[in-house]
Amino acid sequence: MPSPSVAAGGRGAARLDPSALAQLERIDTDGELLLRVLRTYLSTLHKTRPVLRAWAADLDGHFRAVHTLKSSSASIGALAVSELCASIEQALRDGRVDDVGRLTSALLHEITQVELAVRVRLNHTR
Repeated sequence: MPSPSVAAGGRGAARLDPSALAQLERIDTDGELLLRVLRTYLSTLHKTRPVLRAWAADLDGHFRAVHTLKSSSASIGALAVSELCASIEQALRDGRVDDVGRLTSALLHEITQVELAVRVRLNHTR
């Protein structure tokens, strides 16, 4: 079976680290853990996307959103998202607002790609 990113369009490296997903599958005692985690992640994306888009209006809210997204992304192997979130957190701490805008734009693009990969994975896991 192709990786979710390949199945989602074949663009570049895998959007989801297979080892992170394999770790979740190893501890999945009821066969539902991975499904619940991925569905929860999609819900997190749905809630944080508007905050990310309106980042300039609420920098504190933006920080909280990227902090939450950083951890949940790492847990499913969306490492590029997690790394972008960490970079945004640092830019906010340093007061580099111009960088926040550029990084947030990249983050919004990346989460769109990860969302596609997660949806493909969910469709293949059911």
